[in-house]
Amino acid sequence: RSSAGSGAGGDDGAELGELRTANGVLTDKVEELQGIIERMRLEGNSDPVPSGDSAVAKVSAVPPELEHKASKPKVLKTYIVDPRLLKGKNIKAMNEQAMLRLVADAYENKATADLVDDRQNNDRQNFPEYLRDYLINRFGLKSIAMSNMQALILGLRAINPKTDGGRRLRVFGLIAGIIEHPYWHQDLCNFLLCVLGDVFTVSQIKENMDHDAKKKPLIDTVIAMEATQQAWSKYGSGAYPSDLQDEIIRRAREGGGALLLNEWLTLLVEEWLRASEKLDEALLAVFTQHDTNSDGVLDVHEFKAMVQSLVGEESIDDVAVGRLFTKALEESSSMNDGSDASDVMYPKAFCQVARMSGFMSKAMHAGAGGDSGTPGAGEEQPPIVAPKTPTDH
Repeated sequence: RSSAGSGAGGDDGAELGELRTANGVLTDKVEELQGIIERMRLEGNSDPVPSGDSAVAKVSAVPPELEHKASKPKVLKTYIVDPRLLKGKNIKAMNEQAMLRLVADAYENKATADLVDDRQNNDRQNFPEYLRDYLINRFGLKSIAMSNMQALILGLRAINPKTDGGRRLRVFGLIAGIIEHPYWHQDLCNFLLCVLGDVFTVSQIKENMDHDAKKKPLIDTVIAMEATQQAWSKYGSGAYPSDLQDEIIRRAREGGGALLLNEWLTLLVEEWLRASEKLDEALLAVFTQHDTNSDGVLDVHEFKAMVQSLVGEESIDDVAVGRLFTKALEESSSMNDGSDASDVMYPKAFCQVARMSGFMSKAMHAGAGGDSGTPGAGEEQPPIVAPKTPTDH
């Protein structure tokens, strides 16, 4: 027994030594990761934090050297998956056919959810958050849903956009914000779903979009043009592009009188993003114009004057302006991972929040077409069409 006991003690000692060694390795790794995190934090917050009344009363345009850090809208951070939910799994890109099936189902479910929200006068859920919740409902467990979201993200970012299936997936990636674009906005999703709801019925979106990757469905040109104009009047990024209809007709002629469905949708999304760029430029021009002393700073009164210039003669609510002011600051902070002081407003953050605000819709639809570079400039635009409840016809 004594001999056996000694052997057991020796084994215990060896195991204890191995555990201590492993613990030391893990401790070193934790310290290394903490150092990396700290360096990232310092790099993202290298400017001193303002204090005093000026931090509360004024809003600063972001310094040019930091502008590149503020490119991702707050809502797109929904796609950042907590590694702990993946439980150490090596996630691989989702295959094309699986993505096509999921995308078709997601389109129809989102359009249906929007119908319900519109009928109940609720705000529509933004697409990134909807997609996360959709996957959780589809797969049941959050860990499985997040694994599939990561696989979807990897798959969308690795597609071949020259194939028909690749074009279809690229459209989804762009409207979802997974394939990043500097002029993405949440209304891009509303625009595309409105188009699909007009061309098909909402309850038949999945049926018409869930086809084999090798198939190339066609769509009637007149129906496509009518759907495009209707959707743009509600969710277009600025004025309706004068050359878009000509381009649709040209492509239809090349196709023998009909349009390839996925090429048409690709054209619409790309045109919408180009118009979005012009609208952002117009909003940024207004932002700069109201910096009267060119110091890169707007106080709340100057900010109100800027908003007033966008909505024209319509009266504005001081409370609404205050909320927009606060939202723009929060969006700016989120764009730089919360490391900026609360009084720094990124121009891109202002554009995102301004376009989300109800009283900015007039500037949105009247802008992006004038010669002066400011919303509402140039030729007189047609009356604004307020967003209507999509109908399942």
